[in-house]
Amino acid sequence: MEWETIANYYFALLLAFNVLFLTHVIKINRKPQTVLYYKINLTEISFKLSY
Repeated sequence: MEWETIANYYFALLLAFNVLFLTHVIKINRKPQTVLYYKINLTEISFKLSY
């Protein structure tokens, strides 16, 4: 039970960090398609790590 809570909290933090990082990347690169693909990949990877 405790481990699930920790994993969910970590996953939420990871997602928040990804969103912040990606908005920064979007401002620099202006490549929405690439960034969107990268965001989907990051979400998949972090989801696999958490579960």
